[in-house]
Amino acid sequence: MLISILWVITVGLFSYSSIERPYLKSAGYLYDLDTSKPPKLMEEYSNDFGEADRRKGEGELVKYEITIDETPSFITYHFLPATIPHEQHIKAIEGYMDRARAIQSARMGSARQENTISMIQWMIFPPIILLCIGVAIRWVLLGFRRTPQGQN
Repeated sequence: MLISILWVITVGLFSYSSIERPYLKSAGYLYDLDTSKPPKLMEEYSNDFGEADRRKGEGELVKYEITIDETPSFITYHFLPATIPHEQHIKAIEGYMDRARAIQSARMGSARQENTISMIQWMIFPPIILLCIGVAIRWVLLGFRRTPQGQN
């Protein structure tokens, strides 16, 4: 019993940081020439993100990197057409930042929920499996009897 309690505490301690600050890929937003339309959300390392980076290298797009306040390690990338003036880029990004924060918050909540479920599974299942193995071994050692000898 004590080992199971120590296991639960250890798993909780090791998992806490992944629940408090889960790893998320950075997000990218691809804006259209008509900046009044909502931009397309892209996850970092996706094909769309790679294509936007390639287009930036060719001079078609301008890339802005912005850190969201609530998650300092999380950067959002905003890809805007290079043909639009800089002031319009800034206005478009500022106009969408509340939505970007909401998306980031939802992604963070989802990652926390997934990590919490995983932590609970790691806390519960190994002790249960060990208990079942222990009961099976005891049953084998007692000769596959329903009750130990002398308790009939």
